[in-house]
Amino acid sequence: MKKKGAPMYFPSENVNSHMWIQFLELMIKRGDGPFLKKSGYVQSGFVSAEDKPLADTIQLVQRFFPKHDTPHVFPYNGYVVLIFENKAEATAKRLLENLHDYLRKLHVPADITVGTAAMEDNSCPGSGIRKTCREAEELMKSTFFHRGKKYLSIDDVQTNRVVPQLNISDEAKTLVSYIHTLNSQKVNSFFARLEAYFLCSGKSSLEVRQECMVLMIEARTHVVRKIPALKEELGTGKKIFDTIMGHRYLATIIEAMAEVCLRISECLSFLSTDARLQRVVSYVENNYSEKLNLKGVAELFYYNCAYLGKSFKKHTGKSFSEYLDMLRIDAAKKMLVDTGMKVYEISAAIGYTNTDYFHSKFRKYAMESPLAFRKKGDSLAPTEN
Repeated sequence: MKKKGAPMYFPSENVNSHMWIQFLELMIKRGDGPFLKKSGYVQSGFVSAEDKPLADTIQLVQRFFPKHDTPHVFPYNGYVVLIFENKAEATAKRLLENLHDYLRKLHVPADITVGTAAMEDNSCPGSGIRKTCREAEELMKSTFFHRGKKYLSIDDVQTNRVVPQLNISDEAKTLVSYIHTLNSQKVNSFFARLEAYFLCSGKSSLEVRQECMVLMIEARTHVVRKIPALKEELGTGKKIFDTIMGHRYLATIIEAMAEVCLRISECLSFLSTDARLQRVVSYVENNYSEKLNLKGVAELFYYNCAYLGKSFKKHTGKSFSEYLDMLRIDAAKKMLVDTGMKVYEISAAIGYTNTDYFHSKFRKYAMESPLAFRKKGDSLAPTEN
C-alpha cells in the first residue's frame, strides 16, 4: 500500500500517452512508489472537463476527495485520471457520481468514465492498471452519445446492432418535404429516428458530425433553390459547421438541427401566395413516386382542394394530374435509357401501380410505347471503339 509521506511523482504532461501506462507499471515493478506492491484491485476513473485547463480540473478533483481517502490523481493524455486501490467497485462509482455533481455545482461540465476493477498481482505487474485505464480511456469516445450520464461504464455502452446505412441525400429530400409541409411533428420524428440510427450505427463522433453536416447542407441547398428568400435564415455552410462542431453531445446536435428546420418551416407560413404554391410544386417534384393526389396534397398544405387545383394550374400552366404525370414520364424516359430495368419495374418506381395505365400515359406524353422509346434511345447511344 502507500508509504506514508511518499511524494507522488509525475512525468511531464507532454509525455506520450502510452508512456503513462508504462510509468504506472514501472512504479509497481520497482516496488518503491506509492502504488500497490502486492496483490490487490485497482480501478480507474477518467475525467474530461469542458473549457477548463487540465491543471485547474486536477485541483478541483483533489479538493473534492477527503485527504485521508484520496485516490491517485494525475494528468494523462488530456484527461484527469483517478486510480482507486482496493476500493469496492460500487463505492468507487458512487464517488465518481458525487464528483460529477460537485463539478456541476461549480459550473464545470465534465464527462466521467470508469474502467472495470482489475486485479494486480506479482506474476504480471501493471496488467490491472493497463486494463482498467485502457477501458476508461476507450469509453471516452462514447461520451458523445450519452449526454446526462454522471459516469459512463462498459455496462452503459449500447451493443452495436447491424442497421441499414442511411442515404443522406435521400434523407435530406425527406426532411425538406416535411419542412415544406409545415409538419413539425414529422420534423421532430425525423430527428428522433436519426438520433436512434446514430446510436446503433457504430460510427465515431467525427463520422456522425460529418453526416449531420452533409444532411443540413444538402437540405439547405434544396430549400434555397426553391425559395431564395430563406437563404439568410438558413445560414452559411460555415455557420452549419460551427453549430455542429460546437456541440459536445449528439443529443444537442440533433436538437440544434431540429430547431433550425422548425424555424425555417415557421417562416414558410408567412411567405407570399406564389411562394406558398412553389412549396407545393417542390413537394410534388420531390415526391412524385409516392401515392399523390390533389386531395391529399391539399390536406397536407392546409388548402381547400378546389382552390388548390385552380391555383396550381394558374401557377404552373398545367393541372395537378398533368404536372404529376409529366414528372413521372420524364423520370421513366431517363430510366428507360440509363438503366436495364423492366417496364413494370419502372412503372412501380415512378408511382404507377398499374403497368397498363403507365403504358397509356407514356403513349399520351411520349407519342410512342416505352419499349419503342428505349430502342430509339439505344440506337442513338454512341458506340464504343
